Amino acid sequence: MSKTPFSLLTEDEKNAFIDYINAHAEAPTSCSADYLLREWNAQKAHIFKLFGEQLILKTDVEFSQSDDAIALDISQDWREMPENAYRFTESLWDFLAKQKTKIWEEYNARQSKNPEAYTRFEDEKMQPWYQIENLLASEILAKNAVQEEFTIPMPKPDGSVREYRVQVGTKPLRVMRQLIKAYGEEAVGSMDDFNAFCVWHSQFLNTSSIKGKLCFSIHPLDYLTMSDNANDWTSCMSWQEVGCYRAGTVEMMNSPYAVVVYLEASDRKYYMTSDFAWNSKKWRSLCLIAEPGVISVKSYPYYHKEITEFSVKYLADLDTENDYFAPTVFVPYKLESSIAEAELRINPHCFRMYNDFGSTTHFIALKKIYGEGEHSFTFNYSGKSECMSCGELFDADDRQMFTCEEQLSCMKCAGLNGDYVFCEECGEIIHVDDAYWIDDTPYCYTCFSEVGFCDPFTDENHYLDDGTDTVFTLGTHRIELGLVFLPDFVHLNIKEKYKNDIWNQADKEYTTIDAAMLNDRGISDMIWFLRSNAYINCAAELEKIED
Repeated sequence: MSKTPFSLLTEDEKNAFIDYINAHAEAPTSCSADYLLREWNAQKAHIFKLFGEQLILKTDVEFSQSDDAIALDISQDWREMPENAYRFTESLWDFLAKQKTKIWEEYNARQSKNPEAYTRFEDEKMQPWYQIENLLASEILAKNAVQEEFTIPMPKPDGSVREYRVQVGTKPLRVMRQLIKAYGEEAVGSMDDFNAFCVWHSQFLNTSSIKGKLCFSIHPLDYLTMSDNANDWTSCMSWQEVGCYRAGTVEMMNSPYAVVVYLEASDRKYYMTSDFAWNSKKWRSLCLIAEPGVISVKSYPYYHKEITEFSVKYLADLDTENDYFAPTVFVPYKLESSIAEAELRINPHCFRMYNDFGSTTHFIALKKIYGEGEHSFTFNYSGKSECMSCGELFDADDRQMFTCEEQLSCMKCAGLNGDYVFCEECGEIIHVDDAYWIDDTPYCYTCFSEVGFCDPFTDENHYLDDGTDTVFTLGTHRIELGLVFLPDFVHLNIKEKYKNDIWNQADKEYTTIDAAMLNDRGISDMIWFLRSNAYINCAAELEKIED
C-alpha cells in the first residue's frame, strides 16, 4: 500500500490536532482527524512526492545574525535579565523621568508668573532625554550604534554645564557611562549594576551567527501553529491569541502550494496541550511551490535575506523535473530581473488568508522555461476553507460560511446563523444590526450607497429610482437637502409675504404654521410635514447659508 501524507501521522499527532481544535475553535468537533484532514491529504500529494514521501524535511544551517534577529533576542530576553542589570535600567528610567519633570516644573513656574502671557514650551530641552530613552530600545542595542546626532547637558565639577555631543555611530553604552560620570551613581545608577547590564548586552553581540535545524513542513500541526510558539512572538494568524486572520492557516494547510519553513528552537518546545509538545518556531515563513517557480511569502518575526533565499533554492532543488534560475528578488506584480529576458506578471492572491505580497521582500526561483517571452500568472494560493468543527468544505470565493477571517467554525456550528445576513449586491456577510435594509432586503454600507438613500424626513431607506431632489426656498435663499421618497416629496417656498405658510406639493395647498413656533427672525424653527411626520430646522439651515 502506497504512503499518503495522512498515513505518516502518529496517533498522538492526530489526537493533538483534534485537541487543539477543541481548545481554540468556536465550537468543538465530533469529527475524526482523517475526515478533517481529507482535503489536506489530497492537496499535499504533489509536495509530499517532492519531499520523498515525508512530512518534514530538516537540514542543518548556519547564517549570519541580522540586526532584526538580535533585536528580537534582546526583546525576548529582557524579562530574563539578571537582577542587577535590570536594576540599572530601572534607575536610568527613573533618572530620565525626573529630568523631564524638572523641565515641566520650570515651564509651569514661568507661566504662573504671568498667566496672561503666552510662554513657549521649550521642547528642545526635552529632546536629549527622549534620545537617551531610545538608547534602551532593542533595535538600537542590536545595532550597537546611535542613529541620530544629539547633545546632552552635562554638569561640570565647577557647577557649569557643558554640551556633550553624541554623534551618529556612538555606542549607546558609552553614552550611559558618561551620564553616570557626570550626574553620579546615586542619580543615574550604580557602576556595578551598569557593568552587569553591559555583560548582559554583550552576549547578544557576541552571537554572530544563527545555527540550527531549518525545517520544511507540510505537517498539519505546523499550519495550526504557524504563529503559536514558545519563542515569544505572534502574528494575526495565531490560534492561541485569536488572531484576526487565523482562519488563513486552514487555507494554507489545504493549499496545494504552501510549505511552512521554520527554524526549530533547540532549547524549548511548544506545548499544544498539557502533555503534547511540538516544535517551537524561532523564525517562520511560507513558500509557495507554484507553476512559475518557488516564491517566498513573508517571514515572522523578522525578515532574514539569507534564510529566505536559501529556503527558496532548497525547495527548487527538490524538483528534479524542472530547471530553475537562481533565486532573485520578486516585486509583485511584475518581475524585474536580469536573469531572464521574459516579461512576467505574477499575481498571487488568497481569500481568508492575509495576503502579505507587497509588504516585504520576496524571492522567486523562476523556472527556466519561462525565461523568454511574455507570461502572466494569476493564482489563488488559498486552499479550500474548512470548518474545523464539522469539516464542511467551501471554495475560497464562497463568502457564506464564516463571518470573519478569525472564525474557525462555520456559522452553523458557531450558532451564528440568525445573527448575520448577506448583502444582496456583493454577498458580503454582515451582522443584522449593521445591515442597511430596503424593505426586507439587506445591503452592506458600500452597496447601499450605490443603490439606495435614506429619506431625511422619514429616516427610511429607499431605492435611488424612487427618490427625487428636495429643494427649499427661504426668502431669496435656496437649500438643497438631497433625495426624498417620491410620495413624501414636499417643495417648500417660504416667501416674504408667506412667512406663516408652507406649500405642500403633494396636497397642492398651503398649511398655516402656528405663530408660537416662529422665532424672532420670522422663520419657523421646526416645520412639520403633515404627510411624513418629519421636520427640518429651517432657521439653522438659513444660518449656514448666510455664514
